[in-house]
Amino acid sequence: MEGLVFASPWVLLALPALPLLWWLLRVTPPTPRRESFPAIRLLYDLKSTAETPAHTPLWLLALRMLAAALVIVALARPILDAGRDLAGKGTVLLVIDDGWSSAAAWAGRMASAQLALARAERAGAAVALLTTAPGFDGAAPAVTAAMPVADLRPKLAALRPKPWPVRRDAALLAGAHVGSVIYLADGIDPAPEFATALAALGPVEELRDATAPVVLLPPRAEADRLVVRVASLAQAAPREIAVLAQAGDGHSLARVALTLSAGEDHAEAPLLMPPELRNRLTRLVIEGSASASGVALLDERWRRRPVGLLAGLAVSADSQLTGPLFYVRRALAPTTELYSGDLPALLSRSEDVV
Repeated sequence: MEGLVFASPWVLLALPALPLLWWLLRVTPPTPRRESFPAIRLLYDLKSTAETPAHTPLWLLALRMLAAALVIVALARPILDAGRDLAGKGTVLLVIDDGWSSAAAWAGRMASAQLALARAERAGAAVALLTTAPGFDGAAPAVTAAMPVADLRPKLAALRPKPWPVRRDAALLAGAHVGSVIYLADGIDPAPEFATALAALGPVEELRDATAPVVLLPPRAEADRLVVRVASLAQAAPREIAVLAQAGDGHSLARVALTLSAGEDHAEAPLLMPPELRNRLTRLVIEGSASASGVALLDERWRRRPVGLLAGLAVSADSQLTGPLFYVRRALAPTTELYSGDLPALLSRSEDVV
C-alpha cells in the first residue's frame, strides 16, 4: 500500500510464527476424570445440559488467528500517512509564527511541528528552524543552522509564544539553502513579500490554525456601564466568548458573554456594575485565554469616582446659568458619579471629593 510504513518493522518477524499459534489453539484439553462423591447422590437423576466440543470450531480458530495477526501488525506501529513525502529534497525549513496570535492554539501548533519533524526524520532530512517573532533581546528573526531532527526536538520543546507581533518583513532568509519549506502560519497579515521569499527557497507547505485568535479591545466607557469589545477574523461559524471583569486581587466580579456571529469580525456587550464595584476593576480577561491579546488593563480612565456636591443655597444651586453648581455638575457628570445632599449625608457615603 502506497504511503504505509512501520515504525517498528522488526515486530513483523512474529508473523511466521502464526502456524505454531494455530497448533497451540487446536490443542484440546484432556478429558476430565470422573470421581465418585457420595454426598451428591441426590443429584444423580439430574441431567446436565452443558456440552464440551470435541475440537475447537474452525471459525473460532480463524478468528483467533486474525486477532493474533492484528496484534502483531499493531505492535509494528503502522503509519498510514507516511507517504506525504516532502515536496523537495534536502534540508527542510520549518517556519513557525510565534507571536501573540499563536498563544491560543500553541499546543496544536507544536503538535503539527512535531509531525513535520517526524516526516523529515523518516525522509532522513536535516531541519532548519525560523521563528518569525523578534527575540526577547530584540534580535531579528533568523534561520538556524540545519541540524538532525533529534537535535532540533529539544529546541522546539523550549519554544514559547511571545507577547508581541511577528516581524516577517525583518526575517533574515539570505543564504538559506533548503529543499522544502513547512510553514505553520497564524493566518493574520498574509505578508505577500514574505510568501514570495519562502517560495524562492523551495516548495512551500502552509498549515494554518482552524480558529482565528480573538483580541480583547479596550472597553468603551459610558455613564452607567462599560462596553466590552472583542475582534477577530471573520469565521464561517459563530463563536461564544466569555469575558471576566477582575479586581486587583484576581477575583472575578462579573462575567460578560459575547457572540461573534458568522461572518462578523467584532462583537460588543455591556458590562453593568454598581460604581463601587466598577471602581475596583483592574482588568478584563477572556475566559480561558493564554494570550496577551486576551487581557485589557483598566486605569482611572474607566473609573467613575464619587463626588459630592454641596451648596449654601440648595434651592438655587442648579439654577440655569447662574446657580453655583450649574456648570460644575455639567463638567463632572461625564466622568464621575455625582451625589447631592447635606454635609452629614455626603460624608456618610465616603465620597472622594466634596
